[in-house]
Amino acid sequence: MRNTNVEDVTKPLRSLLVYPPAYANKFKPRRACFPLGIGYIASVLREHRQPVDVLDCVIEGFNDIVEVKEASNYMVFGLYGDKLKERIKAIRSDIVGISCPYYTTQKTSIQISKIAKETGAKWVVLGGQHASGLIDYFLAIPEIDFIIIGEGDLSFLELVQTLQAGQLEKLDSIDGIAFKKNGKIHINPKNNYIQDLDSLPFPARDMFPMEEYFRINVPSGLTSYAGRATEFVTSRGCPHECWFCASTLFNGNFRARSLENIIHEMQILRDTYGVRELQLVDDNLTQDRERVLKICKNMVERKMNLKWGIPNAIGTFALDEEIIKWLSLAGFYFTHLSIESGSQRVLSDIMKKPTKINQSTQVVKLLHRYGIDVSLVFCIGNPGEQFDDMEKTFRYAATLPAYEAFFYFATPLPGTELYNLCRKQKYVPENFLELVYDFQEPIITTPDWSPKELKRFVRKRVILLHFFYFLRNPFGFVLRYYRRYCKNASVLKSFFSFILHD
Repeated sequence: MRNTNVEDVTKPLRSLLVYPPAYANKFKPRRACFPLGIGYIASVLREHRQPVDVLDCVIEGFNDIVEVKEASNYMVFGLYGDKLKERIKAIRSDIVGISCPYYTTQKTSIQISKIAKETGAKWVVLGGQHASGLIDYFLAIPEIDFIIIGEGDLSFLELVQTLQAGQLEKLDSIDGIAFKKNGKIHINPKNNYIQDLDSLPFPARDMFPMEEYFRINVPSGLTSYAGRATEFVTSRGCPHECWFCASTLFNGNFRARSLENIIHEMQILRDTYGVRELQLVDDNLTQDRERVLKICKNMVERKMNLKWGIPNAIGTFALDEEIIKWLSLAGFYFTHLSIESGSQRVLSDIMKKPTKINQSTQVVKLLHRYGIDVSLVFCIGNPGEQFDDMEKTFRYAATLPAYEAFFYFATPLPGTELYNLCRKQKYVPENFLELVYDFQEPIITTPDWSPKELKRFVRKRVILLHFFYFLRNPFGFVLRYYRRYCKNASVLKSFFSFILHD
């Protein structure tokens, strides 16, 4: 740990919060999502009079693409290389905080850490789910000084204030951080979660180029019906323990914002930024059924006139006809729906999800009846899953009234039960952290199948399934894709290119 000097103590430390450029399959659409994590932290720092800058590399270098030599199907997009180095150097920050939520930003986060130190930053801090699950891995990198574990709004603020005061002996008392101390990694467990989410200021959207997000129009849900969409969150945490989900890192601590707080931010987004669509990225939006009904009814009563959807996927176990009816009335028009598997054995015994297949069938039919667009989401290739189970999944997907289904390969996310099992049983290579870029390439090997066999099995059936959806109702199929992607045809082109090429 570096010692502070007199200048460090008397001069306010300036923080730079960075969302890194991302790895992506070059046949898939590139997303440009508003980074809520650093948006919230920036607003907290500013509220406490701490100098702060933000840099979303994805939005500011959306058309900058670098080929990945070691993986021919992948690219890095966003502000990168010399351009990024010059930008960070020009901002001249003391503390660089980097958001690392997924495998897609693992390698670029490390690169930014090195650039930050090369250009004069005193401290580098990583945060996000991915960083929280790989503390030893990231802190082994000399340029990385701290990891923020889990929810980072207040922990990052306290870290900045402690460094500002030069009181390094107080690092041990900061909730939810990890750092190097006397050559060893010291971890302060995350014990305190923000119970009153209303106490947080709204994300500092005014510090970001909001018009660029609207112009590019590839938010979390890939495109938006209304054309001016932004990410939005009404709650944090999820109490379920699905074995592949990284939200289990946060101890199932579900907390919700008040109705008044939610509606107030919606009004600001609508009236100040001209937002016409919200994409809700809660960990579990419908955990509290009555809360969601109140939000919907209030949106109707106040004539909010906002379209909205759920791109992160919602569990079918949380939906019934009453809630679907009010969702529709409030402007809800699309969702990614977590079906996960057509095998009840896989759902219950392997994934540990409360999902029931019969209920999923009814929910998809209800959503279809109320005119809500559905993209089915499945997770294929879990250890213990057989090809017969996977065949059931594709047959089941064909019975549902939908036109689009995404099949993601089970990928061990750090800190999850799936991750721990795969490492223990050696279902993944020892260096697999260097081999994973997203959820589009299988990485797990079990006694029942290899990644190559799994990919061949899945890809063929994905093409056949969508061809079946088309043949079942050609007019409805074409109309659905036109309505869904008419605001951004390039996304539709990328989607079908991915199916055909990969």
